[in-house]
Amino acid sequence: MLIAPPLAEEMNRSRTLIASLARDLAGVGFETLLPDLTGTGDSSGLLENQRWQHWLDDMSFMASWAATHCSLPLSVLGIRMGGLLAANLATETPIDSLILWHTPADGSTWLEHTKRQQLATKGRALGGKSPPGYRFHPALETDIAAQKLGSQKLATEKVLLIDRDTAQSAAYEEVRQVWQDISSVCQTLVVSTPPYWALEKPVICNPLITETKLFLTGNVP
Repeated sequence: MLIAPPLAEEMNRSRTLIASLARDLAGVGFETLLPDLTGTGDSSGLLENQRWQHWLDDMSFMASWAATHCSLPLSVLGIRMGGLLAANLATETPIDSLILWHTPADGSTWLEHTKRQQLATKGRALGGKSPPGYRFHPALETDIAAQKLGSQKLATEKVLLIDRDTAQSAAYEEVRQVWQDISSVCQTLVVSTPPYWALEKPVICNPLITETKLFLTGNVP
């Protein structure tokens, strides 16, 4: 399993959940790869110098590495904005399955929401710039804003879209209908969870992990 992580502070707040997922997957025989994208975490480079294509190249490299070092077919999990990165990867890299957790329908919505959240947290104006502490290059912001779920022609036959409530279900259903034409299995699923990517206190969403394992092991309704 190759994971395309959330971006900015959402990654920090999701680490505990991702680590729990990796342990659970190991228990059923799956290996997990969680890269720090260039300019994030412990990776080299500066965040403000990155572009969307740089991160897509990172994911492509990891997919190629996994193909030669791991025994099972490659599945990709994208979390939040990482879901749009994973969907981009799945247009050019054949994978066994694609799973998206709570991925925004479009990047512009995520970008604006993130800026508003940072404004509320920091109590100061952003002036149209990236969230404080996460300095995105203007070209990267443009790339993020241009991302739209469902616009990708996927090179996979199994897709699972997971939402946490019914608020985005209509948007996910539109995406499912688009992808259904090219995927033999494309399903949407609502799994009630707290917004783990936005909470300061780490949470473990066991139903989310369970549904992901069921999908990966072939137990698809």
